[in-house]
Amino acid sequence: MKIRNIFLALLGFIILSTSFAQVTPLYPAEKVKVAYVPIMKFATMYVAESRGIFDKYGLDVEINRV
Repeated sequence: MKIRNIFLALLGFIILSTSFAQVTPLYPAEKVKVAYVPIMKFATMYVAESRGIFDKYGLDVEINRV
């Protein structure tokens, strides 16, 4: 019973310690240039930028107006 308790305590410690580990990206953000025409069709691009979706997927987006 003592060995089982030690095993469960160790397993719990390992699970908790790995759940709080920070994940860093393997690769730096990929640089992407996007050109757009100022019409409503491209509004989703600004929504994605304001919500941080590009950063979430590792993209460094530069938005240029045409």
